[in-house]
Amino acid sequence: MKPDLYLDKENRIAFSRSHGAGSFSLVVSVRDGTAYEDKDEWGAGHFLEHLHFQGCKGYPSFFDLVRAVEEKGGRFAAQTVRQAVTFWIKVPAEFAGFAFSLLGDMFATYEFSAGSIEKEKKIIHEEVSREKHQPSLYNSIRLENKLLSPRPLCRHPLGPPEGVNFSGEFISSYKKRVYNAENFMFGACGDMDFSEVKNSISAFFPPSSDAPRPLAAGEYPVEDADKKIDIVPFPSKQQVSMALGTAIPRENDKTPLTALFINTMIGAGFGSILFQKFRVENPYAYLPTTSLRFYPGILTFRMNIQVSPPNLNPSLSLIFKTLKELASGEIKDEDIARTRGTLKGALLYRSEDTLETAKFINSSLVTGEEPEEPARLLEKINNISKEDLIIFAGRHLAPDGLKISLMGDVENIKEELYKCQDLNSTISEW
Repeated sequence: MKPDLYLDKENRIAFSRSHGAGSFSLVVSVRDGTAYEDKDEWGAGHFLEHLHFQGCKGYPSFFDLVRAVEEKGGRFAAQTVRQAVTFWIKVPAEFAGFAFSLLGDMFATYEFSAGSIEKEKKIIHEEVSREKHQPSLYNSIRLENKLLSPRPLCRHPLGPPEGVNFSGEFISSYKKRVYNAENFMFGACGDMDFSEVKNSISAFFPPSSDAPRPLAAGEYPVEDADKKIDIVPFPSKQQVSMALGTAIPRENDKTPLTALFINTMIGAGFGSILFQKFRVENPYAYLPTTSLRFYPGILTFRMNIQVSPPNLNPSLSLIFKTLKELASGEIKDEDIARTRGTLKGALLYRSEDTLETAKFINSSLVTGEEPEEPARLLEKINNISKEDLIIFAGRHLAPDGLKISLMGDVENIKEELYKCQDLNSTISEW
């Protein structure tokens, strides 16, 4: 399958025609989430995402929606992140029209029953509780909040810690303001004409005269966001959840791809630098990973590692040593070659899956970038030099610029931290 990329910038539509594809995928994102929510709206985007699955015109319940999709061999879901709420559906190619009509009907539903609203409040409470009892996930979210502070999107998209309490009237009014075509971004992939894609979008997501939704204003500082080290109590004496990260400004068009290259080289795959250091050379951790998040104007880079308390001090020292080596130019040619191959493979495999392709080109629209053909992205990746990586590591990944969140038994953590010479200058912070 050779994909061709088509763009309608005015209507924020990106379509990859995948000739011969047996499936069709549609991804629709809405300008919602904490990047856009005012103080009294915090959590409304995520709450509304849940309510969409309670039924719509022609499909009055959750099970009616699910059966309509699954009996056609399709699947669909939604996700709320800090800068968007995204819905996606993938179906066999002959049901492409159904994909447009189903999401269109869901978006055109503005009233939700009192029973659905009360039920989803409880479900979200359970969702928040689940996160708090998964130390790695919860610790990672806490660090992300600190890295993004005091921007509005530093708030967790699930809503305030005490939960949400929106009325049906509020939610109906909120959706009418937010769910209009000027706030939609479309990614699609399959074997059909671009004109057919645009006509279907126009039919089921009619144009609006409303202005695009602006980003939220104001500041929402996270408590102790400036502290280098944060220790979070958790009743486990066997494991410490480590999250280390930094916020990276989008300095130029090369920043996102260079960050992606560095992230892949350090922590993606069994051949990554972290896996080599923590699994092959030292028995410190089972599965060290890194993650990269893209937002308008900023990126965040995080490392997530679970270790036993005795391995905390040597693990932190090893991370600092590794980052210093990268910044000083100690980057192996074989690590660069592996990373190029890994990214090339990721682009290839994504292009063979209509849903992954639709998600990818849609994500570019969400972050304000122009989607690009895989071949063009690969060319840019191949043009990233060792010098680019060294400069990037020196500027953005210096240990002194990292923020650290540690979750586990507080006394165990403090005892081990006193042994870490790299942290002597910050001992007083905790």
